[in-house]
Amino acid sequence: MQAKGLVKFFVAALIAVCSYQLMFTLVGAMQENKADNFAEQKVENIEDIDEANAAFKYERRKYIDSIYNKTVFSL
Repeated sequence: MQAKGLVKFFVAALIAVCSYQLMFTLVGAMQENKADNFAEQKVENIEDIDEANAAFKYERRKYIDSIYNKTVFSL
């Protein structure tokens, strides 16, 4: 029981690091959802499924590439 304070410190540090990493995961997921919505709007009028899937992938990649240099999350 001598190291109870040390254990609490490491638990708090681990929680802080995990929360910090989780913030980036959530922001990344939100940006991917925006990319999906953008691509979906661009391909909603395409009838052919194969062509629509290819166009969706292309438009999604184009959106992600367009925000590559933009700040989406600032600490």
